[in-house]
Amino acid sequence: MLTAVRSRVEYADAFEAEAKRTYPVIDALEIRLGYALSPSRYLPAAEVLACPVKKDKHGQLRQVALWQHGRVLYTLARERFVGLEDVTVLDIGTAKGYSALCVLWALMDTDCGGMVHSVDVLDPLARIPRHTVAEVDGLKTLAEFLSPWPEAQRIQFHQSTGIAWLEQHEDWLPFVYVDGKHTAAVVRRESELIRHRQRAGDVTVFDDVQIPDVATVLARLGGYDIEYVRPTKDRAYAIARRQ
Repeated sequence: MLTAVRSRVEYADAFEAEAKRTYPVIDALEIRLGYALSPSRYLPAAEVLACPVKKDKHGQLRQVALWQHGRVLYTLARERFVGLEDVTVLDIGTAKGYSALCVLWALMDTDCGGMVHSVDVLDPLARIPRHTVAEVDGLKTLAEFLSPWPEAQRIQFHQSTGIAWLEQHEDWLPFVYVDGKHTAAVVRRESELIRHRQRAGDVTVFDDVQIPDVATVLARLGGYDIEYVRPTKDRAYAIARRQ
């Protein structure tokens, strides 16, 4: 069982340690595609929205900060949105809104209209522990976490699952991020629903492909060309491009 850490120092140490690390694989992806999210933009957001620090039942710190998926999402979304005018984006697994914000920045920087929809089983209006330095002085809603970024008002947060949202919407989805429940049954169903809402060239990014259930689904995913990005030995993303 993990509980929230209530020390600014612990969060600061975790952020500083992760901010010093380099990820040549992601650098190479940005260079190849020609788009990169500025550190001056993503680091302040990552410190609040993507730098959790928790303690296990033995009281030992567990630092799980890793915000490189934001760079991956921005780069791929910028490339995909070129030439598009109005799009619907789906972000499965809101957490604290970091991934949705990074994709929104890609929309804005491409002068592309549209909306980012982000779904999570947790109520965005609930004040519950989300393991962030922003809650050291008290629990906050998702909107309160995101208040330093007023552009986040273009993100619609839903208390839902990826499957439920997809079953209720028939929108064309040129870009999707999948980071919800990591079971084979769920990821398989999400990918089936997404495939029918995408056209040639559309992109779905799957997180946590190092998890066997997710890897199994991706290995059998039809209708897509898949590229794997492995920033660390225990974290992998899959870039699925619709054929």
